[in-house]
Amino acid sequence: MATHRFRQRQPFLPPGLRFRILRLIRIHHRQRRILTQILTQIQAQTQILHLRLHCRLHLLHRLLHQTQTRHQGTRSSLLSRVPVRRGAQRLRALCLGKNPSAYLRERELGGVPCRMEPLLDLHALPPDHRSGYVAIIGAPNVGKSTLMNHILGRKLSIVTARPSTTRNRVLGIHSDDVSQIVFLDTPGVVRPRYLLHEKMMRDVDRSVADADILLFMVDATEPAPTHDARGALDRIDRSTKPALLVLNKMDLILPEKALPLVEQYTGVRAFEEVVPVSAKTGKGMDVLMEQVKQRLPLGPPYYPKDQLSEHPERFFIAEIVREAIFNRFREEIPYSTQVMVVTYETRQAGKDFIDCEIMVERDAQKGILIGKGGKALKNLGAAARKGIEEFLGKPVYLQLHVKTRSGWRNKEGMLRNYGFGR
Repeated sequence: MATHRFRQRQPFLPPGLRFRILRLIRIHHRQRRILTQILTQIQAQTQILHLRLHCRLHLLHRLLHQTQTRHQGTRSSLLSRVPVRRGAQRLRALCLGKNPSAYLRERELGGVPCRMEPLLDLHALPPDHRSGYVAIIGAPNVGKSTLMNHILGRKLSIVTARPSTTRNRVLGIHSDDVSQIVFLDTPGVVRPRYLLHEKMMRDVDRSVADADILLFMVDATEPAPTHDARGALDRIDRSTKPALLVLNKMDLILPEKALPLVEQYTGVRAFEEVVPVSAKTGKGMDVLMEQVKQRLPLGPPYYPKDQLSEHPERFFIAEIVREAIFNRFREEIPYSTQVMVVTYETRQAGKDFIDCEIMVERDAQKGILIGKGGKALKNLGAAARKGIEEFLGKPVYLQLHVKTRSGWRNKEGMLRNYGFGR
């Protein structure tokens, strides 16, 4: 007897119900993606807070040592074996990564020794050790990022020929035996057109407030101060902190050509020193560093000597992808995009996996980024992957997605999600 096989009949769904189900599925995936982005930002901020807490513990550790030395008259160790108050014991517990309450109970039972390994060997520091924050302020495209990268000897801030490439305050740490300089590379000062620009200018003002020394950087090839340069000058004119006028791109002109420009800037604000440099060739950098070190306040280092920045790797990966966009696309495309690292998996066997989302404001921009048959996005990924591998020092597998987020530059919630406005 012949047997017949029939295709299983699919259940009938009304068109309206089917549309609602598909819409709910899309909403569910979008919510999962948003939650993943939020968790990514929380993880990045947690790493930054951990590093800042480590810095504060260094300073508290030193104060505790000075107090014990004053009362006990001994400098045999960073933390002596003399019992101290419960507050200091709680500090020790935090330094050791222990629960303070459990640590105190163990001490009362005599189970934990008083001595702990120092977070920082203060005895090894010279008595005239200096440290401080130095903010680099100026108009767009004057070479602020190039200057910091040259001083650090490594590329931390992205650099392109387009103005207003830097959007976030980038922290770079330069350390030697007698000093530690924490540089703050700031966005170029512009007239705000979007809410994003207002957030960037708040970063500039915050950097001026946090800094011990201000480096006001100008383009020596300009015949007169531009509108943005005057705006930057107004922002530091309200500050009473020591400021140096740094004339960049001096390799392109004769020294006497810059004298009229210097007179125009010094006529608005008094600068302690005028330093001509070339951030591209390194000319004048030794003089600039010497002028900065002379004005640093005395104090211990804020960060470990081998640390280069406080930003997580995800931040630099997103910046490298954004740099590749600036280098490969023109017009409004680079300024309408934002990059977020959704996934970064470190794998023991094989390449690390990185998944990035590129946000644009219009569907037409999305089509330009992807290109015909995805060719433009593929070339962009190849260029970005090369930069990421050079930065991390290991091969990676990079995956890029393009999403449309209409008007993200003017939306508070999106800007906070992308790391602006904290």
